[in-house]
Amino acid sequence: MRWTRIAVALLVAAFAEAPPGSGQARSGLSPRGAFIRQHRCEVVARLDAIHRRGPVETSRDRFIVVALRDRPMHYVQCIFQPFDTAMLCEASSGAYGKTGFRLQAQSQAALRALQYAQADGEANFSRTVSLGDPPDVGIAADLMLAALYDAYGAEPDSAIEITAPRGGGGGCGTPTS
Repeated sequence: MRWTRIAVALLVAAFAEAPPGSGQARSGLSPRGAFIRQHRCEVVARLDAIHRRGPVETSRDRFIVVALRDRPMHYVQCIFQPFDTAMLCEASSGAYGKTGFRLQAQSQAALRALQYAQADGEANFSRTVSLGDPPDVGIAADLMLAALYDAYGAEPDSAIEITAPRGGGGGCGTPTS
């Protein structure tokens, strides 16, 4: 009986309505879905620009960093692997920062749930993302944004910064660096 009450409470929470005037309520999206939807176009546009500009035989300068604005060490970075059928992605562990930032256990668990792994406590979390052939860069964009939301506390209205030396252009309205 106790488990039934817990299950019902979880279902009610999962399907609870968003505030009536919010964009989330109008779109029917979860807060996570709203965050991803808000920023996906710009991340995909940057990744697509990097892919189109090549050369696909090398990874040099063919990377993107997506970070939460004004929150040091809250970022995910990915670099195209040769021939663009995969990307190597890293999520910040805080190990390389000067701010003393360290991911809490809950954030580490969220990254593991997204199949990121950490070789040791002094490294970032990483994983290889298969994009297919031809590459579907939306796969990497969704993963990067999910990591920002799940592990770093992004909210539906959180601003992001994008760094992508070879990914200029785009133009979906997301502020970029």
